[in-house]
Parts: sequence; C-alpha cells; structure tokens
Amino acid sequence: MKKVRSSDPSARSAQAHRKPRPPTRKSRVLIVDDHPIMLAGLTHVINRKNDLEVCAEADSARAAMAAIRESGPNLALVDLGLTDIGGLELIKQIRAADDSLPVIVLSVQEEHLYAERALRAGASGYVMKRAGTATIVDAI
Repeated sequence: MKKVRSSDPSARSAQAHRKPRPPTRKSRVLIVDDHPIMLAGLTHVINRKNDLEVCAEADSARAAMAAIRESGPNLALVDLGLTDIGGLELIKQIRAADDSLPVIVLSVQEEHLYAERALRAGASGYVMKRAGTATIVDAI
C-alpha cells in the first residue's frame, strides 16, 4: 500500500496520466482523510475483507490526486473536511480526471446538510463516520 502525503515529493512529480489498474480479484480502495487514526482504522477494517484492499492513503486532495494516478484504485473513500481543499471540490477534481472512478463520502458532516451536495458534485454515496463498520464496508 502506498501512503501519499501532501509533503511527499513524489506527489508533486507524479505522472500526468493515471496508472492502469493492475489485474486483481480484490477491489482497490483509496482512503482520503487528514486524520491519521481514521486512516489507520479504515485501513485495518478494509484490509480484513477478502475482496477489498487499501491500495493507498492520502491526507490531502493534492495527495489524493497523485495517489489516483499512481495506485489505480477501483474506489475512493473521501472525507469532506480536508485541510487543503474541501472534499466536495476534490470530488469534482476526481470526476474531471476520471469519471468512472466511484467516490464514496465518509464524513462527520450531517447527511441532511451535505449528502445532496456530495451527490451533485459526483459522489456515488454518502456514509456518516458514526455508522458501523459493516455499513461502511457495505457502501464500498
């Protein structure tokens, strides 16, 4: 698994084109969250599933875009509250770069306030962080 941090020099010099997804039986998940404990916890939960694997973690939108190009995920799990730009803007950037990559928002922001905005921005789904791990895995 590749961890891409916003200060990672490879994130700044990443190729302009997205790396092809390697053939695998597992769905490859990119996690984008600026809280290390969330990254660690989600990675642990996802990697315990037989059909899922975390291919990269990113702590910023910039690092997420580099991770998409470098790691070829099948799905991005995105927090709305990122430090560099908001998750809604990141979803729009992902849509512009790869319209076929599903994006699921995982957020503490109230669903009734943000879910519709996330879906309009191009997200495929919206899950509250307080949901159980089974709900999060089912969404993936």
